[in-house]
Amino acid sequence: MPLETWQEQLRRGSLDLAILLTVSAGPRYGLAIIQHLEAFTDLIVTEGTIYPILGRLTRDGLLDSYWVEDEAPHPRKYYRLTRQVARCLTDMKSKCSLQVVRTAAKVQCRSEVSASDICANGSPRVASRTSSSVSAALNESASNCH
Repeated sequence: MPLETWQEQLRRGSLDLAILLTVSAGPRYGLAIIQHLEAFTDLIVTEGTIYPILGRLTRDGLLDSYWVEDEAPHPRKYYRLTRQVARCLTDMKSKCSLQVVRTAAKVQCRSEVSASDICANGSPRVASRTSSSVSAALNESASNCH
């Protein structure tokens, strides 16, 4: 896999979690999410990127959405975490991170490369997962929370 393709998959995977974290502080509409991510991350997000992801996260049950008509010249669609996801976000982040670390450790630390090049104190240096993997991990974590 070319490096550019791999980097794009990492960016997409981290974007799902970044969106969930952005709306965890309270409901936001699409443009406000884009502005927040641009201000506080190095992610480059456009309307053509964010709205399909917001739709998928809503269909997957991670976000709720609702329209507000009286606060701007045009209606705005706001997104918020579902109650179950809001209660479990911390657990979801830790499980997602642990799963990435475990998987990378199994693959990388057993390879021919020196463990000292890959692992720091027994943990691999891993940034993210692909978007489908992140969504699956988040959905699994949310369904396991009570």
